[in-house]
Amino acid sequence: MYVAGRDTKFRPIVHMDIPRVSIGLKQGISINALGYVGVFVLELVKHYMLVPGQVENWVLLVDLEKKSLSDLPIMV
Repeated sequence: MYVAGRDTKFRPIVHMDIPRVSIGLKQGISINALGYVGVFVLELVKHYMLVPGQVENWVLLVDLEKKSLSDLPIMV
């Protein structure tokens, strides 16, 4: 998960690469660590890239790369 820049209306673009998340989980990275990374990136965008009254939302780009919703690493 990383910030990929801004779109034409200056909204921040956050890119989430699901196949890399799956690889990380298979290599032993905990789901809590991935959650901390997600919170860190979103707080970074909120603090540094949003401007009250001008830029108040962002774009979340989720790359599934030939995966279906049933293949997502979701723990219930």
